Amino acid sequence: MADTNGTATEIPASRVVPPDSKADRADVQRWLEVLCPEVRNRRRPIENTWLLNHGAWRAVKTRFFFTEGVSDHYIPAMRRAIERFVTRARQLVLPAPEFFEVYPGSDQDAQTNLEAENARAYLLHVLTKRVKIKPFVDQLFRCLQLYGRAITKTTIEVIDQPVLRMRPTATRAR
Repeated sequence: MADTNGTATEIPASRVVPPDSKADRADVQRWLEVLCPEVRNRRRPIENTWLLNHGAWRAVKTRFFFTEGVSDHYIPAMRRAIERFVTRARQLVLPAPEFFEVYPGSDQDAQTNLEAENARAYLLHVLTKRVKIKPFVDQLFRCLQLYGRAITKTTIEVIDQPVLRMRPTATRAR
């Protein structure tokens, strides 16, 4: 950390604990006053890059080219490139609706086969109906391209519940 003169100083091990006295609080305040602008200055170019990427994706005209003649239009190349990448990456990650596999514990037992099939059907239901995995993956890849990191705000909670067992169905003759 740099002090007010610009020279590097280290925080002593005794200062790791919360400040107790007013002098300790003043020291912490002085250190933070120097540290906060440095953090803001390091973050500013990153945020500007994010804003430029997002503006290009939304087709916001920041630079004007071809302002003469018939070429007075803007082609959203950034959006097209990102959406093409998102589609291709999603196809690589999720090649089919069932991109996972569920195996029974024993190949000879019909009951474990039935439980594995129920677990597969439950996972497929959760990932396609509850989580909506394709738009979720699209959002993550799009965010990765625009901001350099994949950010999600989705959570899922699975409550401990027994696996439902399907009864064998008998076919009826009509």
